[in-house]
Amino acid sequence: MIYTDYTVLVMVMLVMVIGRFLIRKLPKKRYNLIYFLLTGTAVFCYAKNEPAYLLFFLLSVGGNVLAGRGVYSIRKEWLRKTVFIAAVAADALLLAAAKVCGAMDNSFVIPLGLSFLTFREISYLADMYARKVTPFADPMCDAAYITMFTQMLSGPITKYKEFVEADRYADGFEDAAFVNNLTGGVERIMAGLAKKILIADTLAVITNRAFGMPVEELPIQFAWVGAVCYSLQLYYDFSGYSDMAIGFTELLGFRCPENFNYPYMSGSISEFWRRWHITLGSWFRDYVYFPLGGSRVSKGRVFLNLLVVWLLTGLWHGVDLSFVIWGMIHCTFAVIEHFTGVSKTEKKPLQIVWRIVTLLAVVLAWVMFRAENAAHGLLFIKAMFVPNTGVNLASFTYCMQSYWWLMIVAAVFALPVVPKLRERCGEGKAAVVYDAVSAAVLVLLFVLAMAMSANRLNDTFAYANF
Repeated sequence: MIYTDYTVLVMVMLVMVIGRFLIRKLPKKRYNLIYFLLTGTAVFCYAKNEPAYLLFFLLSVGGNVLAGRGVYSIRKEWLRKTVFIAAVAADALLLAAAKVCGAMDNSFVIPLGLSFLTFREISYLADMYARKVTPFADPMCDAAYITMFTQMLSGPITKYKEFVEADRYADGFEDAAFVNNLTGGVERIMAGLAKKILIADTLAVITNRAFGMPVEELPIQFAWVGAVCYSLQLYYDFSGYSDMAIGFTELLGFRCPENFNYPYMSGSISEFWRRWHITLGSWFRDYVYFPLGGSRVSKGRVFLNLLVVWLLTGLWHGVDLSFVIWGMIHCTFAVIEHFTGVSKTEKKPLQIVWRIVTLLAVVLAWVMFRAENAAHGLLFIKAMFVPNTGVNLASFTYCMQSYWWLMIVAAVFALPVVPKLRERCGEGKAAVVYDAVSAAVLVLLFVLAMAMSANRLNDTFAYANF
């Protein structure tokens, strides 16, 4: 779903709330909710946006459900393993083929949220193969996990084991649970939309100017401003979408894991990936790194395991060389941290230095992520360190005069200012005042975001094509 399309946003919220209310009044509530999810996925994600891919979607989900239940129940180990490998390979090859076609032909439209769909399918197959869970009696429940339409576009990537084991999923039918899910979900949606529209989309004005300039005319100061602003833009864009996805999921009575935890306060690359796109890092850890042997193998194998994980992480985002370089930057620092232990040092000066190095590495890596191609990204990084001669300061001056306040706001609230403030208020009168003020501010920001969304300033999402 395109959450920043305000008509879709309002319509989906109404449909979910009304649907949940009606489902509470019907017998077999859980199964009615499952069918509601499946219908919602087909309508909101495919039939509305890409009807041509609806058949592909149905075949993909149906095939994986059959394969997953097969690898759980088949007794002959060689046959279980064969079916599992074939199903995972088919999912991976379809994803790779779609990304290659998209890279070679700009007119080719990758099915909506294909990367997220594929990772949920592989999680389902892997957990079924490992028999970590007992499958649902109704295969439609398995299909509902794979096709959770609220998480189709931006995640978070909930693992199948998490979905099955938590009875809290889809159990919010009591009055108290219904109200809690409703209020909590709406709050997350409002906060996410404000982050996306008010901060991320406004920062995009700066980054588009910086990355759109001829590199030979790019001033060194504007190169740094553009790189830092893009790092902040991507954080507010993706975390805002994740907040909305979590909020919509809560409206349905489900819960999913958090996806961001103030990543720019990380002291190492390893910590950064425990705070940034948390479910993606967790997915690669559980389904790639650990099966390869993790850290409990020889040093050479550990290096190879890290290399494979980061290469696949880069390629998951795109098949362009720029994404591979982005992955290799993170891989390099992950290898350094693993083999030197620098990220675990107790020496305060070294901690500070490595925190700065980590932030610098992340910002430089995001340049490759944003660049048109690898050559453009490398030239942009060069412009951040080597001054150009024929620079054009007009765009830099305009952005600094017009958006300096936004840069400060974005940088401050990328740190845990809000939770720290709430913690300081405690549980007394100060907490009541804080909650009232924060609710009023949230409503105001949501109204402003809806107004900007109605003007269609920018409705793109950085991860929409993944």
